[in-house]
Amino acid sequence: MNLKQNELEEKHRKRIRAEMKDKISQLYRYYHERGKWNDMEREAFNDLIDEYEDAGGSNSFVHTVVQPESYTWEVVERT
Repeated sequence: MNLKQNELEEKHRKRIRAEMKDKISQLYRYYHERGKWNDMEREAFNDLIDEYEDAGGSNSFVHTVVQPESYTWEVVERT
């Protein structure tokens, strides 16, 4: 019974990671094209990456491409 519970929990975490990775990828494409964002957008993006990591996410694309490039995007004032 305990093993089945663990399997279900891992499947749930895997689904959550996939959803977060998809959202990170969508946001990356958007901000990559613009090359800029405001402080609120940056904070929400970084929080999403933190949640992805907390859920066990360790995708190399997120950590080797997305995060490093996000540090180069211009931070603009909110409009």
